[in-house]
Amino acid sequence: TTLAVGDAAGLVMPSNGGGISQAIISGCFAAEAILANLEDQTPLSVYEARVRASMGPALKNSLRSKNMGYAMMRGDLMTEVILRILGPIGGIKRAMECERPLWLV
Repeated sequence: TTLAVGDAAGLVMPSNGGGISQAIISGCFAAEAILANLEDQTPLSVYEARVRASMGPALKNSLRSKNMGYAMMRGDLMTEVILRILGPIGGIKRAMECERPLWLV
């Protein structure tokens, strides 16, 4: 059985390409799952369930934000308008954090 972590597991934020924290966290989850498996035969599938529960919502929000950004920022004028709206209120930072869908930023 193989446990993939970080980029190898596809744990990259679609909106910004970030993945260092996902790699570290998933590596810790994998190590804990392997130790539990060796100690008491806990199935390794707990690793995937834990990753999905922990990172799934942020990855999904990141993908939605990326798709919305691509759809809304097709031209230079539209991109400038959106960035002017988001910029002063900290919306760009919140959008990049991907804790909520872009339309709730």
